[in-house]
Amino acid sequence: MDDVAAENGVTRLILYRHFRSKEDLYRAVLQRVSARLAEEFREDVAAGRGLSTGAHGLLVVAREDPAGFELLWRHAAREAEFAAYAAEQERLAIGAAESLLGAAGGATLDRWVARSLVAWLVASVLAWIDEGDPADDGRFLALVASGVGGMLEAWRPAPRH
Repeated sequence: MDDVAAENGVTRLILYRHFRSKEDLYRAVLQRVSARLAEEFREDVAAGRGLSTGAHGLLVVAREDPAGFELLWRHAAREAEFAAYAAEQERLAIGAAESLLGAAGGATLDRWVARSLVAWLVASVLAWIDEGDPADDGRFLALVASGVGGMLEAWRPAPRH
């Protein structure tokens, strides 16, 4: 909490006026990141971003708050007290992916495709935040869109005769 207070230019006392504990602070970060992801996803859909829908929002939120994004997608699932936040975010993301993809190969295949895409997109954004140059974010999103297109093409069920 001392580090958080120092990073934000406040005293520990001020920090504890807003958050009773580290756990409350952790929850607040997870809630904020989750809310921003939902907001960015809605904007992506409204903007008609095509195959980069979702990836764009993930990247925007990850750039805004890399530590909070990583907390949600890498760490929360491993901590029993916060795993529900990670599970709920994953459930929402998979549901959104299923809605965007539409029915293609049956419920089991559709769910697997959506889960696989969400896992790949999150892992890709986490890796890009670690390694990528923000000046190349547009190129990253183009590569992601190409990758998503290739995966969807490969996973499309063959026509039945």
